[in-house]
Amino acid sequence: MGVSRLSAYEIAGNPDDIVTGSYKDDESGKYGGIISRGPGHHYKLIVSTNAGYASQEEAKADMDRIVSHIVQTVKKELGI
Repeated sequence: MGVSRLSAYEIAGNPDDIVTGSYKDDESGKYGGIISRGPGHHYKLIVSTNAGYASQEEAKADMDRIVSHIVQTVKKELGI
């Protein structure tokens, strides 16, 4: 999964307004992850993954980990 620089900056610049979650693919029965803005932005989708996770919890935990990594990487890149 790749995340564009613009999406990474949107995530890192708004850490308190980022929501992570998951969705279930009815065909495969597996879960995909999502990263979006919060309710003030009508849950604007920023990132979604293919349904390859065995559980909702696994998908959400991976999205949380990705958000944390993006925030750390952008801060390091910008010298913050």
